[in-house]
Amino acid sequence: MKLLQSANMLAGPASFKVPAGQYAALELRAVGVNAGGATMTLAQLGRITITWRGVAVTNVNFADLNGLNNLIGGVAVFASAIGAAFNAFGVFHASYSGDGNVFDVTEDDDLYVSVDLSGITAAIIASGTISLFGTMADGVQKYFPRLFYIQANVPAAGTYPYTLQTDNVTHIYIAPLTNLARLQITADRQIRFFGSTAELLDFTNYNSRVEVAVAAQLLLPLAVSGELTEALSDDIGIQIEAGAGGACTSNVLYISLDFSPDVMARSAATVQNKNAVVMSRKANLGKGRATKVVAAVASRS
Repeated sequence: MKLLQSANMLAGPASFKVPAGQYAALELRAVGVNAGGATMTLAQLGRITITWRGVAVTNVNFADLNGLNNLIGGVAVFASAIGAAFNAFGVFHASYSGDGNVFDVTEDDDLYVSVDLSGITAAIIASGTISLFGTMADGVQKYFPRLFYIQANVPAAGTYPYTLQTDNVTHIYIAPLTNLARLQITADRQIRFFGSTAELLDFTNYNSRVEVAVAAQLLLPLAVSGELTEALSDDIGIQIEAGAGGACTSNVLYISLDFSPDVMARSAATVQNKNAVVMSRKANLGKGRATKVVAAVASRS
């Protein structure tokens, strides 16, 4: 992970252009000091948008991204003390299924990561810096993962169906779970998940391999194997049933794959060229043991 750019949080919305390179992940980190008597919250960091080639490919709240990261990666830090230090972290992965996909970026791609910092004022924080980091990796970009959300608004004891206006969905994250009683998710008219909140929480905690059980978030994978063909859905339906105690207003965040065959060809050539340079350097330095093994493994793949 290396620092790409930083901005003053009190200067208003921050927008970072991602430098050319190949990345396994892009990370946002907000650090600083709360104003006297105040405690910054994740909600006050506002919404994150990502644009690629002039098109919005992500629109998600910082709070939901942090919660998603806690279930799909590891501990996504958030700490904020009254009148003292705060620290918030969020990660955009190039692959949420461990398939080796990367972000392959050139200057002409115009990849921007922006944070609106809509709740940040001098009354909330005394000072703060938000930074964009990148985790470098060699690989091929087969797709760009898109993160968007809708807000459910189901009346007490009601049931409401939603159809996602996208395809190739790999994961669905839902939070908070207040008054969510039962949930059904279908992909191409086949039921993939159906159960009570308690039942699906048990699945989330086990499948996400968390160390401390969560109680207010669901993460439901639709492409369990990581194979791209399993992600090729065309019709995703979500039916939410609210409990009698009140309305359900959960955020439903979904990850979908925007396939990019032109970038795949470009990034494959980049990796091939990098590998050729590495092999040539090793050979020139007389380090033939490594090159022999790598060449043998490559010939069998």
